Parts: sequence; C-alpha cells; structure tokens
Amino acid sequence: MSASSPEETTSKAEREFWEHPIVAARTLEGAYYTLYERLREDERKLCNYFRMSTSTFDYIVDRLAPHLERQNTTIRERICPRQMLAVTLR
Repeated sequence: MSASSPEETTSKAEREFWEHPIVAARTLEGAYYTLYERLREDERKLCNYFRMSTSTFDYIVDRLAPHLERQNTTIRERICPRQMLAVTLR
C-alpha cells in the first residue's frame, strides 16, 4: 500500500466552490428555465420536444412527484420533479 501524495488527496475545505457557476446560473440560462414555458404554450412543439403530449407529461409528473420531491437547503435550491422529468426525457 503506497502513501498518496498531497496532490492526489483533496479535502472538502480545499474546494474552489461548493456549487459550480454553471449550475448556479441554471435558473437564468438553463434550457428548462428558458424553453419549458414556451413549449407549454404550443402543444405541438412540446410533443415534438418530449415525444409525448402535455397531458401525458403532466400525468407522469403527478405520478412521480411524491417520490422525487426534495427540499431547498441553505446550500442550494432544489430541482423540482417537473424539471427532473424534463431533463430525463431530453
């Protein structure tokens, strides 16, 4: 068993940031936040994007939401079940 060098070990205190800036900007620049509401306005576009109707998408969210529901923390904002499904389908 060899000892690991200091460069190989990284403690949590040495992190450059807790949440990457790309993740932090998702509410302003993310595809879900910029595109989803516009897709909801046009059934045909939403159907083409997710390969299912709006009613089917809503049905799946309603069925899965109790199992996917999370809470916001002081560290980061939760991802809602609707967004989880949208990201999974894409």
